[in-house]
Formats: sequence, C-alpha cells, structure tokens
Amino acid sequence: MSKQITVAVFGCGKMGNTIISDIENLPEVKAIYGYDVEQAQLDATIAAHEKVTKVTTCLDEILEDKDVELVYIATANEFHAPLAIKALRAGKAVMTEKPSGINEEQVQELIDVQKETGGFLQVGFECRYSKAYIIAKEIIDSGEIGKLKNIHFTYSMPPYPEHIKLADGTVVKNWRVSEETVGSMYLEKLCHYIDLVRWWNNGSRVDRFIATGADNVIPYFQIEDNVHISYHFDNGCTSQLYFVMTAAPGHNNDLLGGDDLFDQDKQGHKLNYVITGTEGAIEIDIFQRQIRVYHHPGKAGQVGESIKKVFSWDSYADGAGDGEKTYFHSTYAQNRDIVKRVIAGEQPAIALEDAQESIRLCLEFTEAAKTSKWKVIER
Repeated sequence: MSKQITVAVFGCGKMGNTIISDIENLPEVKAIYGYDVEQAQLDATIAAHEKVTKVTTCLDEILEDKDVELVYIATANEFHAPLAIKALRAGKAVMTEKPSGINEEQVQELIDVQKETGGFLQVGFECRYSKAYIIAKEIIDSGEIGKLKNIHFTYSMPPYPEHIKLADGTVVKNWRVSEETVGSMYLEKLCHYIDLVRWWNNGSRVDRFIATGADNVIPYFQIEDNVHISYHFDNGCTSQLYFVMTAAPGHNNDLLGGDDLFDQDKQGHKLNYVITGTEGAIEIDIFQRQIRVYHHPGKAGQVGESIKKVFSWDSYADGAGDGEKTYFHSTYAQNRDIVKRVIAGEQPAIALEDAQESIRLCLEFTEAAKTSKWKVIER
C-alpha cells in the first residue's frame, strides 16, 4: 500500500466540505481532521463524512499534532495568509484557498515564510486544473491561433445575498460582501480569471492597466458589484475584464453547485471568453458548455471567418469526480493532486511567487479603481 497521511481542513463551511469530499476517497488519505471556530459547522462536517475522525475549535491542537502532514485552508479570506504562515512554521504542507493575502503585507510575509521554512505551499487556483481552460491553453501553445493579441472576458451573475445561514440555522451577515473580510471583489472572485489570463500568456508580465467601474448599486455591498479592467502584457497582448453582479432573473449565485448550467444561464449567469490571436480565435462559453475555435479570413486560402473545431460537454462531464466542474472549476483534480504531490515530495504545481503575482495585480486593481479611475497605471 502507498503511504497514507492525515490531512486537516481549516474552515468547515461549504468550501471546506468540498475539499473533504474531493479527497476523502483517496487511499492515501488515512484520516481528516476539521478545525473551525463554529462548533455547529464542525458537528455537521463530522456527521457528513466518515473519514473525518476529529474536529476541534482549538487551532493549536491541529498545529501541534505530528500526525497531520497536510493542511487545507478554506476560511474567510482575511485568515488565509495568517493560518498558512502558522501551518508552515508548524512544519505542515499547505494548500490555501485564494486569495493568499488581502494586502501587500500578507502577500509578502507569506512568500518570506515559505522561503524561510522551505515548506510546501500551493494557492488554490483550480482553474488551471480545469479541462476547458486546459484545452484553450493547449490550442494557444500549439500556435494554431498564432500570437496572442487580445483576451476579452465577460462575467455576470446574481449578487451575493446580504445574509447566510450557518449549519445550526443561525442567520448571520454574509462575510463575502465585507471589505474587511474579503478585501475586494478582485480578491474574492476575479483573481481566478486574472490568473487564467496570466497563465495563458505563459508568464508575460502586466506592464500597465486601467481599472474602473460604476458606483455600486447594491446597498449592502462593501466591495465592488461591478468591475472593468483593461490591461497590457509586455508580450503585446491586451486583455479586458467586464464583471457585473447586479440585477438578474434568478437568485442562485453559486457557480459550483445547485442548478444545471443551462438553467443558471437563464438566471443571469454569463461566463464568456474570446481569445484572439494573429491567425484565429478561441471562444469559450461556460454556461452553454462549448468551446469554439475559429480561423481568420486569409489563412490557408480561407474566405471568411469559420469554425474549425468545437468542443462541448454534458452535465456528467465524462464521469469526473466533480461532475462538470471538471471543465471550469476542478477543485477535485487540484485537491487530489496536492495530496499526491505532498506524499511524493514534489513541488507545488503552481509556484508561490507566480500565484502571488496574480494576487498583487488584484491588489493594484483594487487600489486604482478607488483612487485612480480612468488613469493608466504603469508597473
């Protein structure tokens, strides 16, 4: 039998339970421990998962337990970096959900502590593990659409609710709309897609940008409910990100669960990319479950734009462990890969400084949208 390890999950809300579900049937995982400040969340977690054998509200109990080799962090955003730092200093391998810091001090301290300890640390940018985005990257890297020139991204969805219900039925203010807790919409949600565009550009650096947006219309939001960014890479590629979380015909704001994607599309969810190169383009429409590849007029004697390839998937997503999320938010592939990397003594799939560059961009976009709207910011 291969080596087995004990894993801990910090934060036993929805994302923490998703992580547990992703890894609990791995033979390499001997046991899972849960940590949360809310006992009700812990009670619900241990009742739902056979492999969860211990839960606690005492952080040190987990950090001092030598059986625990790997920690996943799925708490509110403001605690990601501080908990990751404590876990690294306790000798644990760490996966922290994004964002890996809600200010520059947290971002840099995490880098410094990882270098100091030499510990395993991977940030949860699971889009890099997701099939639709991998297909796009393979087409880009093959040269089929030529040199990247522009990546246009549009995302709309119903707003986060003002209140959420805990496992024991208690209704509390939603931490996802608090600036103090999440930092900004860039850090809370959009960092995934900003990171994707960087990944597709193979490490090219953003050298200037404009970040703006309208004033909020949702009264209880302390973070942005709409975003518009234009940014330029030093390889010549440009990108635009348009995001809005306002009026919608439905109320399900959960891309990762609940309704079928086609039904979510009818409720106001749109998630579209147009990736344009010198010789062709890739269009990704997540809520229509389709990727289309075009060749520009003039290529190989072609007259007019034409679709050369179409990739699509259904709601079962080829039987993958996380269903059709495997195409656009594959936490399943990511979280299982991390277990195997830690056991094998391998490096993280995403280098920390690479991940932190995406987080730094989000911090800079946040600040510019507040203080320098419509101004070109040089980096």
